Amino acid sequence: MAAKPKPWRINLILHITYSAWLLIKIKVIQKFQTSKDLEYRTFIDLLDNLIPLTLEIYANLFREGFFDYYIESIFRLWCLFQRMRRKNYNKAPLIFLSDIFYWETIEHPLFKYM
Repeated sequence: MAAKPKPWRINLILHITYSAWLLIKIKVIQKFQTSKDLEYRTFIDLLDNLIPLTLEIYANLFREGFFDYYIESIFRLWCLFQRMRRKNYNKAPLIFLSDIFYWETIEHPLFKYM
């Protein structure tokens, strides 16, 4: 892959990875059900939670009007960035969440439309 792949290519790879995971998920979980290996658990978290989160956060949640789920997804992304120690990436979700909660407390007109 290129050093800076195009967004559509990244999205395609994520969709293919997640679709393939859905096909083999049951068999893999049955095989490693009792495993407490950290690498296995991290990989399962990536495939079960993080890839679908990145695929659906804007395309499905925000545009379809599921604002509460969108806020929850932004929080989960912030947790992901914290876990990966991405100090520049974790600020944007925090600022967004701070704005939303502030608007809610002061009953800002923008918050009514969300």
